[in-house]
Amino acid sequence: MDAIRSTGLEVDARWDRGPWSVQASWSHVDPRVEAIGGAAALDGLRPAQTPRDLLSGSLGWRRGGAVISGTVRHAARQFDDDLNTRALAPATTLESYLALPVTRALAVELRGENLFDERVEAGISGANIIERATPRTVWVGLRLRG
Repeated sequence: MDAIRSTGLEVDARWDRGPWSVQASWSHVDPRVEAIGGAAALDGLRPAQTPRDLLSGSLGWRRGGAVISGTVRHAARQFDDDLNTRALAPATTLESYLALPVTRALAVELRGENLFDERVEAGISGANIIERATPRTVWVGLRLRG
């Protein structure tokens, strides 16, 4: 492989108003492999694990140590292999975070990822077995500030 040429656009925005915040981001890329000789079969193809579009949006609220936020993320279809023959499905996930102060030094935290248990494809094995990324996951914890 001689090179990867990539063109694209990334946009990030944030708005804060009092206790509220909103964030959004979008990445749109079109990388292409440039190859000759032994790797000529890859010429013009997309690098593996590179979605064309990644989007996210977050809404948050913060006041007096209490925090609540949610984030929606979307990754477009991408290829699992260099020859662009095995496609991973697009996926949209929802994440959340909650922190509630108990005292000035102690807070309870609750964090969730992939809350709707979306099937997020991470790879495809040689036997065409689809590997999944993390399913719905929830954490509960305590934060101690010194």
